[in-house]
Amino acid sequence: MVWPALQKQADIATEGGADLLVFPEISYPAYSLVSRERYFDEDVERSDAVLRRYSDIARRAASWIVAGFVEESEDGHLYNSAALFDRTGQLCDVARKQVMWDCDQDWFTPGNGGAVLSSEFGNIGILICADLRVPEVAATLASRGAGLIVQPTAWVNAAKANEPWRNVQVEFMVRARAMEFGVPIACCSKSGRETPKMGYVGQSMIVDAQGNLLNQAPYDGDFTIMADVEFTVGPGVSVSEDEERDLLNLKPVNMKKAAGQSVAICIDDDPSAVANELRGIDASVEPLRGSDLASFVKPRLAALRGVQVLMLSGPMPDMALVRSRAVENRVFIVSAGPNQEPLVVDPNGDCLTADAEARVQLNLSLANDKQFTPRTPIWSQRRTEGYEFAPTGASQAS
Repeated sequence: MVWPALQKQADIATEGGADLLVFPEISYPAYSLVSRERYFDEDVERSDAVLRRYSDIARRAASWIVAGFVEESEDGHLYNSAALFDRTGQLCDVARKQVMWDCDQDWFTPGNGGAVLSSEFGNIGILICADLRVPEVAATLASRGAGLIVQPTAWVNAAKANEPWRNVQVEFMVRARAMEFGVPIACCSKSGRETPKMGYVGQSMIVDAQGNLLNQAPYDGDFTIMADVEFTVGPGVSVSEDEERDLLNLKPVNMKKAAGQSVAICIDDDPSAVANELRGIDASVEPLRGSDLASFVKPRLAALRGVQVLMLSGPMPDMALVRSRAVENRVFIVSAGPNQEPLVVDPNGDCLTADAEARVQLNLSLANDKQFTPRTPIWSQRRTEGYEFAPTGASQAS
């Protein structure tokens, strides 16, 4: 039963002195609704009843709560949402998921705009699951002064059959977002199987504003993790007027006519030679400094222009940032040459291994496939009308 399990975890957190509780994405009735018709069956509790239950949990715990639920709008739409309650059980506000992941599209309407809500601790930014894969969403929360980002989530297992369960958000992307925007992040994920075809990797985590892991749950089972978190308002997002204009208005290049063959490159070669070899087969290559990967801006603009390979020079940032740039844009990232740390990251975020002759195979068709899943295209999930990139100036919230 969902409600006794949630209450048990809330009681554990309360005994540990928690001030803010975060529950998973749509803890009730399920992330996978099966169908709209199934959701409206008589045996399923509706939004108002679910919110009352969360209110009771918050009041009993005397803690703030962020909890995922199905929001029913007056015009008949369903939203994948998260509610914020204060210590008295008062509903403060609601945030709606923007990025529709795969089956989300079967029953939910996308939300819009970054939800930064006030609390006694400072401003809390809320994003839900796949929202974290789109850097502009977290950038908007940071730009609006979030001192903590919370993520109700259901991290879906993305491993192939018979491989260990995995999800890139767990592996590196949560840490990358915290490092990039200078804001701590607390994520609560479901674990185990919800249906025979829908499994979640668990591993709820809390990271500080530098991306350091403060606590993490195992991959399976019901666990409550806790950490002391300092609300930290980061420096915002540094963009020029031209970059901001392009981020909001640039139409992505259609990749159907882009080079799609497989090519072997030698990562010991001079980087200009590698770039020329790639351009010789009509691959789109753009040189960037390694430090450019510390921000999403330049890699994002390159990908929107149809670049398939980012060729790096100079020192690189943390690998969590490098791998996140590859995944969020579906591009290859290459560092080659005698004076460079040799590295090739593919659009899935995997680091490719060179053979005995220092050659690595690049399947360029992967960089043309601008989808997280066959039903989750990356560009159409960008809802630019709700983005905001204004720098805020670094400060501390008590």
